[in-house]
Amino acid sequence: MSLKDDYLQPDFYRFNEDSVNLAKFMTSHSSYKSGRVLEVGPGCGIITCELIAHSHLNFKDILFVEREVGFKESLESNMSRLKTPNNLNVQYFYEDFLSFRADGFSLIYFNPPYFFTTESRPSPDIRKEGCRRMAREDFISWLKHVHSLLNTGGEFFFCHRLNDWTAKAFGFTEVEVEERAGATFYDWKKN
Repeated sequence: MSLKDDYLQPDFYRFNEDSVNLAKFMTSHSSYKSGRVLEVGPGCGIITCELIAHSHLNFKDILFVEREVGFKESLESNMSRLKTPNNLNVQYFYEDFLSFRADGFSLIYFNPPYFFTTESRPSPDIRKEGCRRMAREDFISWLKHVHSLLNTGGEFFFCHRLNDWTAKAFGFTEVEVEERAGATFYDWKKN
């Protein structure tokens, strides 16, 4: 699987190129060697699928936290179709990220909703709405929660359409920031 048309996706939402571009950014910038991995809001799992199929990153233990159960079939099907190492441990949690309690992650990544609720009109489809928009305060809470779950020295990758996020404000060190195709890609390390 390498083209976005190769992935099973639900009818209510189609991923965009940011997911593929985030995987490419991670492939060229990550120093990840081992440890637990967390993808937040994976949708149908495009980022992880692309990383497993096309990068040097060797995952052993990966967890997904997705609040929209409408992605369940697509996510689990896409992961099962991958040629993964036999020793890859995959766990799925269908819950709100801020309620998720685990720690000890070496790598966390996500492609969050593109817009804040104050910046665009709502979608008539409630499932699509949760994929497209979130409150700015919730996004800030997500960044703080990532910090609490990540090991010291762990890496955090995300992309966003805004380029005004500062790592230091959330207890991270900025490693790399790159703008590409209308989005900003961030690589932060936990101090």
